[in-house]
Amino acid sequence: MSNLNQEINRIITGIGDKVKYTRLMKSSSSLSDRYRDKDSEEKNYEIRNEEDALSYMVWRMPQTAMVTEELLLRLSEEDPDFYPRSVLDIGGGTGSSILPLISIYPETQITILEEQNVMLGALKIFRENINVSEEINTVRQSLQDYNEKKEYDLVLSSYMINELTDDEIRKAADKIYSLTGKYFIASVPGTPLFFRKLEKLKILLMEKGMEITAPCIGTHPCHLKSDDWCHFYRRVERSSLLRRLKDGELSYEDEKFSYVIMRKKSQGENHVESHEDTQNDEIIRETGNENTSEARIIRHPLQGKGYVDMELCLEDRTEKMRLSRSKTEDFKNVKKLKWGDKVTLKRK
Repeated sequence: MSNLNQEINRIITGIGDKVKYTRLMKSSSSLSDRYRDKDSEEKNYEIRNEEDALSYMVWRMPQTAMVTEELLLRLSEEDPDFYPRSVLDIGGGTGSSILPLISIYPETQITILEEQNVMLGALKIFRENINVSEEINTVRQSLQDYNEKKEYDLVLSSYMINELTDDEIRKAADKIYSLTGKYFIASVPGTPLFFRKLEKLKILLMEKGMEITAPCIGTHPCHLKSDDWCHFYRRVERSSLLRRLKDGELSYEDEKFSYVIMRKKSQGENHVESHEDTQNDEIIRETGNENTSEARIIRHPLQGKGYVDMELCLEDRTEKMRLSRSKTEDFKNVKKLKWGDKVTLKRK
């Protein structure tokens, strides 16, 4: 178990003691609808009171926090020199982004934008249970009503876009673009419906000039067919409380999510896309060679005797590739590659 996962489990177990066990059990069905129901956009999921907000925290903070950590680490891999001094978390709710942010970017200034007062009340309880010196500001407003005339180095939106209608997504794109100084990260539950919502936001931001940093290779609409969707997973270790609540025998769960990391180009910056032929490529471990290109693993690699089958997202298409022991450099390390990893291809 990671240190962050362990710390969050410790905190929410203590907070869970403040809520009746029957109330926590009751919240499970509504939360399941919120993240998986095909009709979720037509339902009202307003958190009504402090007990609702604390229940939401107990059920969802570990998953949201660990996905946020995953995406911050991916951003750090893409741009190791980037260090945000200011972060805006849109719909930041109970503060699930705080610990991942300060574990990777200590001393960053965090602003939580949240319109529901009861969620901010739960956030206050959460902050009383953590020991951080970083400056954390809270603003009780909706994204549309937030008229701060500044740009944040990093803007986050965790599991918020999935709750918006198409019209609200269009309005959110305008706000997100104006508030983003350099990078924007959005995540949604990894279902087809919510992936399509994220894709709509991505395209709107592309039209404004933002570039995709991850998971796509290059800036373009998704290559996948309409009946498929791009998603990944993060393994989350369950606390003993969550195991009881979910009546689960496993000590973990795999949180499925879709995401996008986008970069706002500086003024006057141009981007030239290349669409080089990647047929007959092989995976290598080195970068910086002009005869290489990149790809993302978008499904679990399947290992057979002396080979690995991978489904890859390239700049201009998706492609299935079989890598054999006899024809692949560094095959031992290739076998260690995981769903979601970025790989380098060498053209033969």
